[in-house]
Amino acid sequence: MKRRTYLTTATATTALAVAGCTSGGDDDPDNDSDDEFGEFDDDEPSEAPPDLAGTWDDFESLEEWTATKGSMEADTDRSVTGSQSVRLSAGSDARGRIVKSLSSPLDCSEVVPGLAMASESSNAPAIQLWDENGHKAQYRQQTDPENPFVRRNFGLSKMGGEVDLSRIGEIHIVHWLGDDHEGDLWVDDLFFAPRSENGQVMVQFHGGYESEYETAYPILDEHDIPATTFVATDRIRTSENAEGDRLTREQLDELSSDGWTVGSYANRGLRLLDFDPEDREAEVRDAAAWLEDNGYGDGARFFAFPGGQFDEVAYDAVADQHDLAFAGRFPAQGYAANPHLCTRVTNPDPETAGNLVEWTAEVGGITSIAFTHVDDSVAASIDSLASSITEHQEAGDLSLISPAQLADEYVF
Repeated sequence: MKRRTYLTTATATTALAVAGCTSGGDDDPDNDSDDEFGEFDDDEPSEAPPDLAGTWDDFESLEEWTATKGSMEADTDRSVTGSQSVRLSAGSDARGRIVKSLSSPLDCSEVVPGLAMASESSNAPAIQLWDENGHKAQYRQQTDPENPFVRRNFGLSKMGGEVDLSRIGEIHIVHWLGDDHEGDLWVDDLFFAPRSENGQVMVQFHGGYESEYETAYPILDEHDIPATTFVATDRIRTSENAEGDRLTREQLDELSSDGWTVGSYANRGLRLLDFDPEDREAEVRDAAAWLEDNGYGDGARFFAFPGGQFDEVAYDAVADQHDLAFAGRFPAQGYAANPHLCTRVTNPDPETAGNLVEWTAEVGGITSIAFTHVDDSVAASIDSLASSITEHQEAGDLSLISPAQLADEYVF
């Protein structure tokens, strides 16, 4: 039996701690299907198609899907693959759920699901893989109304019970809204991406603040952990005497020479949505040019969306300029089915920072952990993170991953 065929109850505490930090009100609704999860016998062998990775359902037909909460309809005006998408509307309880029951058990033990999606409100839809015994693995990603309708990398946020990923009997797509939200969800291109067997972690800092050098760097250096700093290039200081709280060129050079990646946080490090469309493109383009011109050409391939926010103009500008970009939430994604929206978890507290590493080591996949302003409380999180990474590296079930490795080896 492969190591991660089962997600066991031994990881339940970690999963709940991770989900509670990253999901923003993850009140998973009760399952609404019948007691049989899948339309097959217990002894029927699992399907493990060699081409499972890739588009699994393009929603050209909805005959095999059932809305058990809210309603669904085909929408021929919006699609990513084929001629239509699914428009999912929540019911009176602010929940929507569509279910596909499988005629043969599906082996999902080496993949992570994802979707293309768009929404009328900010929420975090879920894809749930239910095994034949009614245990589920839950994958989620954040979506906001300004986001374009594109593929999104989902992360494994939670599991319920001892989930046998090699015998999945139902696939659920869940759309639930908080008390103050309303709006529909569009989904298309349900896909599977390969999952790295051993867990991999990336440490990031967003903004290029001097505290990254003064506080975070010594902690990580003690554990021989290089990180990535995404810098607002127009705010880099020429010397320590220059006004501001950002890194100096000398500090940036030292981090780079010690193995850190220097990527882009746009020119001024402000939300791209706050600029006019043409200025959004300039913010992205000018920052990449600065990195190229100042000796950080390798890092110019990589971008983090300021505040994690983007619309179609910002997304297209970044996709045209960079090989890899980060936004969204949730840990343990698979290979990047969309390299310009790799997921990350931001500013975990010390306990959650350690739990994120433990969770990734247990379930596999790739987790990027990002910090913004580094103060004493964040230093405690970085110390917890570094200690946990070292522990699991020594155990052989976790490794570090850089943006270059992700872009060159783990894009699907």
